[in-house]
Amino acid sequence: MTFRIDEAELRDYGWYFSFKGVDGKGLYGRLITKPDGRGLYVVDQDDALLRKRGRCLRHSWQFSIPASASSEEAMRLIAGELLLLGWGPEVNQAGKIISIFDGK
Repeated sequence: MTFRIDEAELRDYGWYFSFKGVDGKGLYGRLITKPDGRGLYVVDQDDALLRKRGRCLRHSWQFSIPASASSEEAMRLIAGELLLLGWGPEVNQAGKIISIFDGK
């Protein structure tokens, strides 16, 4: 399957990403980091206020987004991680493939 990142925003609790393609399936989801931009978590879909992290995809020592990153840079970093997880390729709003994992 594929994934598509729809939104990236730095919030008080860390980076927030809205996307389609949880586990490479056609499910919508949300990803967050810790406040310092470290770690990557699928948010518990039952938590509308994003108070608790869901499943850990990458631990703090495995992934981070620099404090100086723009939303576009953060989206590229997230896309890279989702590709490494085998959730891709990444597609745009029109469903066209924009990035794939080439194994390098």
